[in-house]
Amino acid sequence: MSKRAEAKRKNCLNCNKSLRRVDWYYRNNGYFCNKSCFNAFQKKKQAEQESNKEKAKKA
Repeated sequence: MSKRAEAKRKNCLNCNKSLRRVDWYYRNNGYFCNKSCFNAFQKKKQAEQESNKEKAKKA
């Protein structure tokens, strides 16, 4: 592959699979392999934010 093609290769933010041009799902400035990975990432991110809020309240 050329350097240009290698630079564009992305991985899914949730499961870290390498993505092919045909299959990727782009939402909220991130690349995902499908809609279910996107939803799982959103839930994980939301849970992390809630736990950070709880830690801030305790401190």
